[in-house]
Amino acid sequence: MAYFCLYILLHGHSTVASIVNGYFLWKEEGQPIKRDVLCPESCRLEGNQDIVRRCCACQSKPVWELTSSSVLSPLDFERIDIPGKNRIEYDGRIDNETFLTFEHRGAFLTELPENMCDFSSNFVVIDVAYNSISQIYNIECLWRLDTLDLSYNKLTILANETFLNMSNLRILDVSHNNIKSMEPGFFHGTSRSIYKVNLSFNHFNKMDVSNVIYPNATFCSLNYSNAIFGDFTNDFKISLKEHERIGCGDVVFDNCLLLRTHLNAIFSLIQNQFTDIFKYNILGNFTYNNVFIPCDCTIGEAMARAGFIDFYHMYHKNELGDYKCRSPERMKGIDLTDVHDYQTLDQFICVRSTYCPENCTCFEQPSQNRFVVNCSYQSYSDLPSRLPVTKYPYYLDLTSNHIKHIRNRTYTHQISHLLLDGNEVQNLDSAFLGSLSSIQMLTLKAHDLLSLPKAIEKVSANKIIFGQNSIPCDCDSEWIARWRIYSKAKSRDNPMFCRNNIIGIKHVEEIMNYLDCSKHVTYYQIPVLVTLLLLLASISVTIFIFKEELRILKCRISKSRRKSVRNGIKYDVFISFDENSLETRNFVVRHLRTYLINEGYSLIVPCIQLSFGDSREKETESMMKETRCVIIVLTNGYGKNDNSPWTTFEYNRALKMYFEFSDSNIILVNFEGLNISNTSLPYLKALKTVNGCLHVTDRKRSIYACVKVDGRRTDGRTDRRTSSIYRPELLCNPAKNVKCCLKKCNLGILRVKYAIDCNF
Repeated sequence: MAYFCLYILLHGHSTVASIVNGYFLWKEEGQPIKRDVLCPESCRLEGNQDIVRRCCACQSKPVWELTSSSVLSPLDFERIDIPGKNRIEYDGRIDNETFLTFEHRGAFLTELPENMCDFSSNFVVIDVAYNSISQIYNIECLWRLDTLDLSYNKLTILANETFLNMSNLRILDVSHNNIKSMEPGFFHGTSRSIYKVNLSFNHFNKMDVSNVIYPNATFCSLNYSNAIFGDFTNDFKISLKEHERIGCGDVVFDNCLLLRTHLNAIFSLIQNQFTDIFKYNILGNFTYNNVFIPCDCTIGEAMARAGFIDFYHMYHKNELGDYKCRSPERMKGIDLTDVHDYQTLDQFICVRSTYCPENCTCFEQPSQNRFVVNCSYQSYSDLPSRLPVTKYPYYLDLTSNHIKHIRNRTYTHQISHLLLDGNEVQNLDSAFLGSLSSIQMLTLKAHDLLSLPKAIEKVSANKIIFGQNSIPCDCDSEWIARWRIYSKAKSRDNPMFCRNNIIGIKHVEEIMNYLDCSKHVTYYQIPVLVTLLLLLASISVTIFIFKEELRILKCRISKSRRKSVRNGIKYDVFISFDENSLETRNFVVRHLRTYLINEGYSLIVPCIQLSFGDSREKETESMMKETRCVIIVLTNGYGKNDNSPWTTFEYNRALKMYFEFSDSNIILVNFEGLNISNTSLPYLKALKTVNGCLHVTDRKRSIYACVKVDGRRTDGRTDRRTSSIYRPELLCNPAKNVKCCLKKCNLGILRVKYAIDCNF
């Protein structure tokens, strides 16, 4: 076994409560306090919280560096013969007042000592640089650790759980390793409180932007200099909002090779607030010194949208740095300051070949906010069938081709400029004109138009250039003149001519002055317009009169399409009736209730199962929510608060459930031949009109069929009903023969006096 000499640092105080002169114990809002770290008093003189955060993150010091009451005592380190295994040996007394520093550099260690957790309350510094450690695990126990130096080792992965619960960790150095994978959101957990992180000289296969930008974080520096990056991702879907900050520290990408995809991933976070990107990191810097940048449309977009000065603010607020173009070949080696000085921003383009029409040139040009498709001087007889997909408006140049008919395309709505000069265009498709929602300029010089479709009125006349060629015109062309006048088209700068055998060639706005169109009146339009107005008025009145019926009908159709069943259904039927009517109560309690129970239905009869008093309203509402169907027995006293106060509440609850739940239903039974048209209850007439008024012996609809459930009931009992009671032949028409109806429907228990005339 080999032994190595380590040291312990004994601090003379049990806590850091005794603050060192000129320092204070700082706690960041929302983060655990770093109990052994003190911040200079000078940091809080400014008063601004952002300045305090950056100052404390960069200038804070551990208490053992600020006090003189410390002694050193030897500590043994044992290397076990098993390869890579080692442990710490110490026979003395170590308590919470002791700070341990473990330094063991360049000794071919393959892992940290296996018993480090035995000293979890004491280790504050671990320096194992220049070793062969490939994995770090089970160190989250070192909750007091302040500094961890793992530089020049063989680490390959940094997981989010690596530094779990190590909220006191202030400095982390994992530079010069072989880190290929770093989990997204590495700095969003406990690692968020690490002030100084060095990740330089690593080779990342994939990097998530959440490990480059983490909003509202407090840190001093995040160093990725001399690193190599593969793909950039945004798995955390980070998008900076106006009130957020990137942080208060420096993000360093010096001497890195940044590809277009890397910049895209970072820039996309800002979205429309790109011009203010430098405001998201007020106190820190983004440094990209000695970086060769792809001078294509990505950088072009950044500089065009932000402006040159703000663009450099984003990269580095103190110095412009050294930024040279790496590609394309024509821009290679050019300094970005020269681009600004010589106004060559238009050269920052991205050539696109996928789906670019044959013999055409396609490229994105952010400085002009356009996607250029140059198909001029070719042999096209129609618009290209498809174009490359882009977020920019199309600038489509089809000058001097052989296009006569302009047809609509799927990309028409995205065209901002369409150049058709030198084409003998004879026809403009109405669908094409109706789709030009983004058009800024349509040039038709040298056209051979025979007429114009009315759809052209959807486009401002100022955006269409007809040139010197004229179109035929007569009294039917008067609308063209109005279109030009209403668009305030400038006849001098953008004239439009029309020709006529009588007047020759004139400006289209002047044609009405030369043609006698006073008798050219379209009288047929008047009756058509009157008819349309009357039809519209009739429809509006109908909707107003039958608004309740229409809502019930809509609800009924919706129920037929949605077959969902509510959870928690306990009852099949809730019977609502006027309890003060002796005859009605006798019918419901003795006959209707008995029959439904015998048929296997579970039901609620309020006067039997509900208590009286203040709690009845809550009980009624609760039980009705657990009921599928409500049978409403209509009488003269139903819904009148003086005679039967609870029926109004029950009716309103039933109506609300009917509209709200697809499996809820209302069945109306007119017990006393009530004239429903005269009732004041809302939607009652509409329910009767649309759904009908049911009778227990009605041939058209069985009252029981309206409340039938599946064979297995919600309470677990088997339904005693058989399918025979639903057969149509057992249903009858009481209007023809009431006695026969009672017999056929097996409702002999109901007397003829209870046979109610229900009209549909």
